[in-house]
Amino acid sequence: MKALVYKDIMLEMHELRRLALYYLLCMVGMPVLFALTSDDISHSYAMPLMMCPVISMVMINTTYGCDERSEWMRYAMTNPVTRIQYFHAKFLTHVMNVLCGSLLGFAISTVIAIVLGQLSAEVFTNNLSSALGMLCVLLLVGLVTTPLMLKFGVQKGSMVMMMTVTGVVLLGTGINILGESSPIANISILVLGIGVGVTMYLLGRKWMLEKEF
Repeated sequence: MKALVYKDIMLEMHELRRLALYYLLCMVGMPVLFALTSDDISHSYAMPLMMCPVISMVMINTTYGCDERSEWMRYAMTNPVTRIQYFHAKFLTHVMNVLCGSLLGFAISTVIAIVLGQLSAEVFTNNLSSALGMLCVLLLVGLVTTPLMLKFGVQKGSMVMMMTVTGVVLLGTGINILGESSPIANISILVLGIGVGVTMYLLGRKWMLEKEF
């Protein structure tokens, strides 16, 4: 499985070199723009906390597309690689991506806050909480998207993924609004997230075992 993860990382590195300037503008340029144009300067160092993890998550789509276009799984099945190992490798790559993205976003946000003279214990704590929150949310998104991408392919999987994630977010938001951020509402959202994640993981294993390459 290490070789599968390494393959995906190499594909992502190639994509990162190709789009390095675009990603740099998103992660650094947008916070600078917010700092110059927004009345609330906190937006400038909050932006990387969202942009970096999301960009790192999106990069995994590159590997799905490459595998699909090259029919790589037909070749992989001639080697000692199981479908479940392939499924786990994709999710592990996703975990590594969002973990690195969250850490990078937190680091960039902290540096921007220092440069702007806005760093305090409260800002540092808020940034850390936001980074951990994005990490948890995107790990759940990975549990949802990985099976969908492998089941339906990149094009259809992306559409189904958007609808599924949107539905989960709307449902969680509704529970939070109705509960007015009460402990019961927060626990309900946590249970919902765990339930969705476990369900999609089990479905992913089932789909991969039934999938023909």
